[in-house]
Amino acid sequence: SQDTIYLNLGQLTSKKIPLKGVFDFSFKSGYHLTNSVKITPDSIFVSGPKSQIDTLKNIHLKKLVLKDISKSVNQILKMNEISDVIKFSTKEATVFAEVDRFTEGNLELPFEIINLPDSVSVTTFPKSVKVFYQVGLINFSKVNANSFKIVCDYSNSLSNNLNYLIPKVITKPEFVTSVKINPNKIEYLIQK
Repeated sequence: SQDTIYLNLGQLTSKKIPLKGVFDFSFKSGYHLTNSVKITPDSIFVSGPKSQIDTLKNIHLKKLVLKDISKSVNQILKMNEISDVIKFSTKEATVFAEVDRFTEGNLELPFEIINLPDSVSVTTFPKSVKVFYQVGLINFSKVNANSFKIVCDYSNSLSNNLNYLIPKVITKPEFVTSVKINPNKIEYLIQK
């Protein structure tokens, strides 16, 4: 009888792989996430055959579906199994999502005109815009006039043959959502 069996086991290796979540959240009216969902740990060590480990880009957690959320989420989720031969340093992670009641605020703010040639001077109508935004109640008092930066790009209006400027928010706090500007067109006159 045969006394030897040849097996191709391949080379074993290990590496750190980021964890990814798939979340299907719906919120009660007036509630929303205050920040992005946090996964702890955010990555784990996996070990197994080099040929399989090299192709791994991330590891997904089991899908989390929650409806009518009105308070923060803190749950432990298992990871999706990949293969019998790939071993994980841990098989679960904690998912935390901070939820708060949101309210709407607004501020009257000036704007800056960028890419305006030195030889051109403009007068705008109006001279300021109203910014409407949504923010969690916990962060409402943190929002002030310095929280936003609004610019109008003169070169954009020129290249698109527009006779008005378009205000855009280029800086805002992370915890602020649904930012709208009124008016969304700024009339201007070129001073000669």
